[in-house]
Amino acid sequence: MEIFTIGQIFSGDYPPEAAEWCNTNNCYIIELEPINGVRRFQILEVPGPTLEEAKEYKIASLKKERDKREELPVEYKEKLWDFDTKSRDRINAAATALEVGGVETITWTSYDDSSLELTANDLKTIVAIAAIRGDALHKKYRELRDAVIAAETVEEIKEIIWE
Repeated sequence: MEIFTIGQIFSGDYPPEAAEWCNTNNCYIIELEPINGVRRFQILEVPGPTLEEAKEYKIASLKKERDKREELPVEYKEKLWDFDTKSRDRINAAATALEVGGVETITWTSYDDSSLELTANDLKTIVAIAAIRGDALHKKYRELRDAVIAAETVEEIKEIIWE
């Protein structure tokens, strides 16, 4: 099996295996100026992102992760409760309805599709738990974002992960 390297130059033609190698090694082949009428090709590495591009991408991915985690189910009364945008709106509307409607409880379906009678205070508690979780997620995001901003190399940015 032939071994290829970044910077390698081929005269005349290049073997198809070189293109296959490039496809799996983040490289590409360019055609150079011919010498004495002989075509030449060279393997080059695909350039990585600039430091600023890497920072922008990482910050956007951290925001996306934070937002995804904010919509995870909330645990309350040994059950999980949906807390995506639609569910959050429904929970708030139901809590208000219970407070002004003169009804003590509402049957609410949990994440596992089982039902439980909840009061306005139960529904508000679910929202409060999510708010506390959201605050922690935003604090973590800001810490990670600040680390990205302070990073001096793309490699440092790659090491910043949401655990």
